[in-house]
Amino acid sequence: MKTKNLLFAVLICAILKCLNLSAQTTVQKVNPLLFLNGPSVTVSTIGCTLSNGTSTTCYKVVSTSTPSDHTMGPWCPTNISDNATQGGIWLQSGNVYNVDGAFIQNLATFYNNSTWQMYNTTTGAITRTLTQADCAAAANPNVGVAYRNYCVECLPSYVAGLTQTYVFPVTPIKLTTSTPFVMGPGATGLSARGVAFNGVRFDAPAPVNAILSAYTLAPFDDAGGHINLAAGYHYHAATGLTTNINQCDGHAPMIGYALDGHGLYAHANENGSEPTDLDACFGHYDGTRGYHYHVDKAGNNNFINCIYGAYVTASGSATNIDADGDGFSLLNDCNDNNAAVNPNAVEIDGNAIDENCDGIFCTSLSTTENELVKTVSLYPNPMNGVLNLNSVFPIQKVEIYDMAGRLINLKTAPENTINVSDLKSGNYILKIYTEKGIINTKMIKE
Repeated sequence: MKTKNLLFAVLICAILKCLNLSAQTTVQKVNPLLFLNGPSVTVSTIGCTLSNGTSTTCYKVVSTSTPSDHTMGPWCPTNISDNATQGGIWLQSGNVYNVDGAFIQNLATFYNNSTWQMYNTTTGAITRTLTQADCAAAANPNVGVAYRNYCVECLPSYVAGLTQTYVFPVTPIKLTTSTPFVMGPGATGLSARGVAFNGVRFDAPAPVNAILSAYTLAPFDDAGGHINLAAGYHYHAATGLTTNINQCDGHAPMIGYALDGHGLYAHANENGSEPTDLDACFGHYDGTRGYHYHVDKAGNNNFINCIYGAYVTASGSATNIDADGDGFSLLNDCNDNNAAVNPNAVEIDGNAIDENCDGIFCTSLSTTENELVKTVSLYPNPMNGVLNLNSVFPIQKVEIYDMAGRLINLKTAPENTINVSDLKSGNYILKIYTEKGIINTKMIKE
């Protein structure tokens, strides 16, 4: 009798699982308008073949790995008297540490090893890599004795002209089995986890053990990124400083795409809660976003563990189509199979469709965002040349986007006035970052 009950329970479980899988019908296409097109990032459409044999259309993203939405660095402080603003961060055992002068001074205690001595005890000057040759010698797993106790800092000028290419299927395909990432030099297969909207790679975990065994430190900047000569600038943690697309329902903001075309979202939801139903790859499904991933928390030096979608194995020739005949080509349309979806469409709430291609599936703000909007005022609006800002909370930066979602201006730690006389007449989206959150508002230039 017990055996029959067990078999019945297994059968019911299998049926429910199948019903659950069959209900997972929402698929969100890659939205090319979310990438910050400009000198650093270009997007085109090409034919491609996926790992499951499907021939389809893909987006080809070519990037200089130079973020347009935040500054790179700093990484190594110069003296043990330097504060947290003069250095980057370090990821260790799930925690994020500021690499300030005190952190460098206390490395021997931090790692319980007296070999650590990365500064001059007389002057307090920190021993750092200062040239591209230093970077090449110190930023690799086989660091020689000559570079022990160095803070490794490779600069953007060392990788000027370097580009990276990423290819995503326009329509992601969820498979029944996952694909692991490859590790180590010479390995073939997928290594990068995905790409941020600014075109910078979400990379494999940094080889922290190799770095520490050589008594070197290769800090990340506050955005979780650093540079090596092969990969250029890349991220090892998502710290919230890259472009985030907030979700109306309190879900974690979107931060980019995995290489299988499924969306990448921040680790935690708006209220700080973490999803509890993630699979082994850190993915799950909901009816608005379809299948998507949540990245690991920053201190874990990790993003996602594998991918569940078909990925690109071969690229073909360029293509440019307008399948739905709405006047917007695939490059300027987040769903070229539906003429009601395009950048000029009106958003309709509650249907899990992003009609106007802005990455947001509703028109209304959450209660938290509505309250936050009241803390900022801007005038005059419409304006002609100078925009005035008043904010209850300190403003960290202001981004100005055109109506196609392209970042066209960035003001870091702005004053109360912003000169935008160089903008063409038209409508713009102003994204205001404060210590309490992000505010999106429309601005009109006469």
